[in-house]
Order: sequence, then C-alpha cells, then structure tokens
Amino acid sequence: MRKEIAPYEIGRILILLGTLLSLAGALYGLYVLIWNAAQLVMEPLGIFLEKELTQVTEAAAKSGCIKGAVLFVVCLSLFFVAKDQIRRQQLRFKRKFMPQVLKQDFSDFTYDAPKCKAREETLCDMGLLRYSERYYSANRLQGIYQDCWVAAEEIACGGVYGEHYTSHKVKVRGQWLTIRLNRDFEGPVILECRGSKNRLTHRRVAREMCEIQFDDQAFADSFRCFAPTAEEAYSLISRQLAAKLVAMLERYPDFSVFFYHGCMHILLRRRSFNRRLEALCPFTLNQLQAEAARLYGPLQDFTRMLLT
Repeated sequence: MRKEIAPYEIGRILILLGTLLSLAGALYGLYVLIWNAAQLVMEPLGIFLEKELTQVTEAAAKSGCIKGAVLFVVCLSLFFVAKDQIRRQQLRFKRKFMPQVLKQDFSDFTYDAPKCKAREETLCDMGLLRYSERYYSANRLQGIYQDCWVAAEEIACGGVYGEHYTSHKVKVRGQWLTIRLNRDFEGPVILECRGSKNRLTHRRVAREMCEIQFDDQAFADSFRCFAPTAEEAYSLISRQLAAKLVAMLERYPDFSVFFYHGCMHILLRRRSFNRRLEALCPFTLNQLQAEAARLYGPLQDFTRMLLT
C-alpha cells in the first residue's frame, strides 16, 4: 500500500508548491499595484520615490497598475483553485485507501468521503430540526460490526435563509452514529446530555413529549429524558444501560442518545469538517489509521457498550 500512496503524496506536494507560488505571485502583483498607484495618487510619495529610486512616467505608472492588478487577480484565482485541489486530493486519497483500513473491522460496508447534503434526514423526521434546516454530512460509513448493522457520518447544520446554507451559524455539529437494535419500537425516546452545545429545535419535544424522571440520581444529573410515555422510556433504558451511558461520559463528555424506529442513534458533539491543516500532513498509512480511529472509534465503543 505504501508504494500506491506515493503518487498521491507527490501530487499533494506539487499542488502545495503551486499554492505557495500562486500566493507569492498574488502578493507581488499587489505590491506592484500599490507601488504604481502611489506614483499617481500620492504626489509627495511619488516625488520621494522619483528622487531616491527612478523616474516613473504617468503612462508607465498606469501600465504598472494594470499589470499589477491583472497579476494579482490571476494569481489569487489560481491560489483558490490550488487550495481546492489540495482538499480534493485528500478526498481522492481517502476514497482510495480508507476502505482497505476499515475492512479490518467492518464487513459488507460502504464508505463515502465527500461532503454533501444528508440523504436520510433522521433529525428532521424526529422533529428535532426543521426541514428547511438542511444538514450536511461527510465521511459516511455503513456496514456490519460484531453482527450489528451500524452507520456513522459527520454532520454539520447551520442557520438557513431561504435555500442557502450558512455555516457561520452552526446549530448541530459532530458525529451521528446509528446502531440497529434487535427489537422493534417506534419512539422517539430522547436522552439529551445536560449542557450540550448542540442546539436542536425541540418543537416536537414541546408538542408531543413529556420529560421523564429516573430514580438513578447520577443518570438524572447527566441526562434529560423525553418520551411520549414513561413506560416506553423505562422499557428502553434499563439501570444497566443508564450506568453504561453515565460511564461513557468520561470519554465523550457531550453526546445525546435517540431511540427511534428500532435504532439507537448517538449525536456526538465533535468538531467536524474544515480540518484544513490535515490536508498539509503527509499521506501515510498511519494517518489513515488515525483518521479511521477518530471517525469510527466512537461507533465501535458504543456498539461494544451495548453488547457487553
């Protein structure tokens, strides 16, 4: 695999060099533009430069402004193109080699790296987000782990104005994990971590659910539970499961759990997308393994928690 990775790493280095050269060209074009504009606009400065350095005619200054502006625009455009190509090179690398790393733990799985609109909007179906608040996902995986059907994806949802997604108003961010349980139930039953930074629109909670109280004080101090009826909540959340969820907070301090249509969903608050510095790291097998552990380690941890 290491020999197969080499072409991707060489391509990344070449793209990175192109990014730096285009940035340098943009800065030089801006310098030329400012220098010649100073000759035309700032007369005192123009006199000083004329005496100390060289004679600059008005026509030459205008020509220099045009050349500097063109160089700046062209190189800046190339910089953004090269920057996007670095991201695409990383996606090509992950799409090619990540399945070889994941197949060590998962079977019958599919993997998709690029960011796109979520195809299955479970959060919207549960009434926790408005359908106008389309969320985006990346690094999607579904497959079989320890005889359980599991799925995971990174998600981010921001404020929406019309049909436009605005990432500066993030309401939900992290990893959405799904584990299919071997029992039928409708739900939803919601366990919301107290103090969670994920800001969900609980319209359905306020309209159709009631808050359920549990005798386990440690569990009650850590989670708020919402369900249509207390019986449904008690049937899904046993004392053993409650203790395991409280213990899991030591490793993942901000997560919420949703029981819905025979599946257990976990919304794990973590930074997702926009890890720009990772694109500058060398492409290695160790990087892939670390990425897989960061993305899908929680899915394995919560699956083991249910099975033990």
